[in-house]
Amino acid sequence: MLVLLKNPLEVQAMKRNDILQIIRSKAGFTLIEMLMVLFILFIILSVSIIAVPRYAEKREMENFLQQLSHDLHYAQVLALNDQMEYRLMVSTASDNYSITQYTKRILIRDIPEGIIFARGSSSMNSTITARVNGSLSSAGTWRFRTKHYTYEFKVLIGEGRHYYHEQ
Repeated sequence: MLVLLKNPLEVQAMKRNDILQIIRSKAGFTLIEMLMVLFILFIILSVSIIAVPRYAEKREMENFLQQLSHDLHYAQVLALNDQMEYRLMVSTASDNYSITQYTKRILIRDIPEGIIFARGSSSMNSTITARVNGSLSSAGTWRFRTKHYTYEFKVLIGEGRHYYHEQ
């Protein structure tokens, strides 16, 4: 079968003619259709703008609690390795927490703005001690609040296990 190839200039001219035909045609969108599309886009955009700050607040809280959990694990590992007690202390006055070995500060981290430390259970004050065997000195609950969310950071009796969850 023999195929005749067209000249590239002819092909380009055909494409131009097709484009001009489309532009000159009366087919298009009405004003009402365009307004409806814009209205739907506006609604989607406004809902997403309302939801983003709450999502950011929740993410910041979860990131903070995950870091706190890692730091408590770090204190336990230090206590096991050095065979000395380490303390994780939450300071409400300066909005931070720190890991100390007696008077020597090993680590200090700020509590993000907008997160409020509320002690929680009466059995657990603002200090947890990681003992030389890796266990923790006290069991109980700390509560952390933001404008819209409350999370509990729980330390269990026994081998120093802990977790956090939304209340």
